[in-house]
Amino acid sequence: MRGAIAPRRLLEFRTYFMVPVEFGADENAFLIPHEIARAPLPMANPGLARMNDQVVMEYLAKFEGARVSEKVRAELISRLAAGEPSRADVASALHMSEKTLQRRLKGEETSYQEILDETRRELARQYLREGRMSVCEVTFRLGFSDQSSFTRAFKRWTGLAPGEFRHRTA
Repeated sequence: MRGAIAPRRLLEFRTYFMVPVEFGADENAFLIPHEIARAPLPMANPGLARMNDQVVMEYLAKFEGARVSEKVRAELISRLAAGEPSRADVASALHMSEKTLQRRLKGEETSYQEILDETRRELARQYLREGRMSVCEVTFRLGFSDQSSFTRAFKRWTGLAPGEFRHRTA
């Protein structure tokens, strides 16, 4: 039965999340009670948060006069973990139409797809060299819908499977 989840897997999800888990619903949702969402984080560090905010603001300030391709790359990096970002979403985030984005990237002798591939390729290499994430985690962190798509893309970029690349660079 397509789309059905094995009872053992369902039990694993329920055990891991410690809440009822339902598959095949009309929407994907993760509901958190209001009182829990508003509760302070037990390990919060306001000083560290301020320092991180400052580093991020300094980093973003570099992009004020940056080329559009650099702005697209930064936007892709921030969005990849949520799935492959559409050109329309990235254009909107940069306050321009898709056509304007396409025209400006063409003026820089590149395209949205080239930047997406290059960004994914470099991040994939970095993540696999570091070895902290499984290939599955890298797959989804880079916005691929499944591991076989990532493996095909990685082989196209490097000539190696992700696991083989990791082994050779370890």
